Amino acid sequence: MGSTEERQEYKSYFTYVVDDLKKMHEEFPDFQKHYVTLLQDNVPHYKQATGFTVVAAYKSFEPLHNLTPESIRLANILGWCVDMYLCSFIMVDDIMDSSETRFGLPCWYKKEGIGMRAITDCYLVENSPYMILKKHFSNQSCYGSLIELFRKVNFKATMGQTLDMQAVLDGKPQFDLFTRNVYQSMVRNKSGYPFFVLPTVSAMHFTGKYREEFYKNLKSVLLRLGEYLQVQNDISDCYGNPEVTGKKGNDIQEGRNTWLIVKALEDGTLTQREIIKQHYGKPSLESEEKIQVVYNSLHILDKFLQYEEETYRNICNDVLKLPDESFHNYLLNVVNAVFVRN
Repeated sequence: MGSTEERQEYKSYFTYVVDDLKKMHEEFPDFQKHYVTLLQDNVPHYKQATGFTVVAAYKSFEPLHNLTPESIRLANILGWCVDMYLCSFIMVDDIMDSSETRFGLPCWYKKEGIGMRAITDCYLVENSPYMILKKHFSNQSCYGSLIELFRKVNFKATMGQTLDMQAVLDGKPQFDLFTRNVYQSMVRNKSGYPFFVLPTVSAMHFTGKYREEFYKNLKSVLLRLGEYLQVQNDISDCYGNPEVTGKKGNDIQEGRNTWLIVKALEDGTLTQREIIKQHYGKPSLESEEKIQVVYNSLHILDKFLQYEEETYRNICNDVLKLPDESFHNYLLNVVNAVFVRN
């Protein structure tokens, strides 16, 4: 999505955003130094493609004659506000998951001298977009709507994370919560809102194209994209190569609520479900291997591919039913990028 030149232009704006934030804290040089390092070492590596979709969406929604250097500059800055928020969200997720690496790099909290200081660092990154929004958008009619959107998405994503954490209590999986409905609620909130609703609706507010009735139909598409993205992540955690995914999978040993375990409990025999309840969430390689044997015997990967194909087809059909055709090309590009279809 977007040309190489457009992506390079987007990357160049990060320096300006950091400079803005740096200048706001010149009276605290020690803090300023840590803050700049925090931003530079984390934000550019965390799902940068999501922030760029703000620019792509803006250029799709806005009539060509309204595209000016100033409006495109603001769209790029708005994209980095989205990326900063997503960075803070993923940094928290790494701490919750006890992850070692992310995108092939050590997690921030794992770096020497950081540790649980990373929690306050997450707050710093999470709140940084609001300072940038105030500086660059406070004179725009969309400013209030953008602030409300960021806060709403933050609450929804946090609710999704809470549902995720409730699935494991005192280190024990809560199998009664491993249902399709609970899983959908969890992932649509923790993935759908931050990764798809936030960038798309930000662009809608910026262009003045937000309409509540239209958003209701659009939201269904965006939340299902978030659900698929998390299912894809669950599959990668179990079957992916850490050298490719940039993250070592540990969902089975930690007893996480994933698409695979929900599907296995739905489709498994009584014996297979007993094996799951005996070994899922146990921190041993032997137990992990027993769960993987159950997954393989149930052809979980084949079922994922079937789910993937059906979801792709249904989302594409629903995109083309949206009444505003200016959204079609943008959303289909997003869908193809998420499903890796070019």
